[in-house]
Amino acid sequence: MRLVREFIKKNISEINSNRSLKWYGFALGLSHLSTFLLWSRNEYRMMNLFHGTERICWPFLPNCEAYSVSFPVIYFILTAYFCAAVASSFFFIRERVTPAYFLLLLATGLKAFVYLNDYRFMGNFHYMHYWALVAFLFIPDKIRTLHFLIVFFYVAASLLKFNLEWLSGAAMVRETFLKEKWLEWACYYVVLLESFFVWGLLSRKPRLFRLTFGQIVLFHLYSFLVVGFYYPSIMACLLSILVLSRHYKELPSSFRGLSHVSIIFLAVFAILHALPRVLSDRPDLDGRGRLTALNMLDAKPQCETFFVAKFKNEVRELPRLAGPLTIRIQCDPIVVLKEAQWHCQKLKGQPDFMDMDVALVSRRFTDESYRPIFEFRNLCENPRSISVLGIIE
Repeated sequence: MRLVREFIKKNISEINSNRSLKWYGFALGLSHLSTFLLWSRNEYRMMNLFHGTERICWPFLPNCEAYSVSFPVIYFILTAYFCAAVASSFFFIRERVTPAYFLLLLATGLKAFVYLNDYRFMGNFHYMHYWALVAFLFIPDKIRTLHFLIVFFYVAASLLKFNLEWLSGAAMVRETFLKEKWLEWACYYVVLLESFFVWGLLSRKPRLFRLTFGQIVLFHLYSFLVVGFYYPSIMACLLSILVLSRHYKELPSSFRGLSHVSIIFLAVFAILHALPRVLSDRPDLDGRGRLTALNMLDAKPQCETFFVAKFKNEVRELPRLAGPLTIRIQCDPIVVLKEAQWHCQKLKGQPDFMDMDVALVSRRFTDESYRPIFEFRNLCENPRSISVLGIIE
């Protein structure tokens, strides 16, 4: 316990000695408030995800449907989350860093509790949010670590976009004022921005930094038209450290000599983003390594699912059960396999039910043909699961 107290004390001390980090703590509190607003906009859907037996569990929490939380408890958790987010921002403004730090930690824990209750809460914006929160709360050399982490976000996202699906504009989930060739050129520009130009965010030359930052701002303003308010609002909070450190002239004189802990932290981020390409040539379709890395709107997957229930006297094809799904997970093997398990549970009490065969085929929007993802015979008798790496076991 003494080591833990010393560790926390060092992190609080670093934040307390830096005006940029205090204001960044304020911004991170607002980012939690933005998450609360996202979840409260569709309260009925959220309650259904949080309560009941038909839940889609994360691979590392396979038995989440075994417990249920009452609606009053859910409302209490969300209210506590809202209060912790607002209070942490308030205390960071008042420069009372110790209570602000623990309130931000509490808000992060409450968000994780909600987030982990159902796989359908999954979102790229949450993934980046957690990495930035961990860097701020626990990693030393915070300003430089956060600068590199933010650049890594964009570089990792760009690596997903080197495909026809993105470059043609087919991956867009919503139409905007950019059409045809204008949209294609914009998609090519985004790849260049995230791969190469983004390194200008680390420049100590004010003109180069402003030019790069301005392009990032324009990119996120446009993203509002495609994905709505939440992603741009989260990124505005996360990006604020770049402006704050320059405004208060607290940017380190050099980006060399990062602490060993920071280097390990950033190396882990890089390794996790290499895993999908090591495990699969199409992680956006088969899901391998997808949980460890960013998954931007780099593809618009389409799929066909086959749930074939076998009875003594007939064979019947069954529908999907998960309801409306976001484009990122509508063809996710984790979701489809869970739906198959739901069918098994619903049918096992029928005296003439024998078993069920399940298959999933998927393709990108620009692909000419589907590719098989999995096919299982007699799934109810021989259940399957998916590991954290997306490998079916």
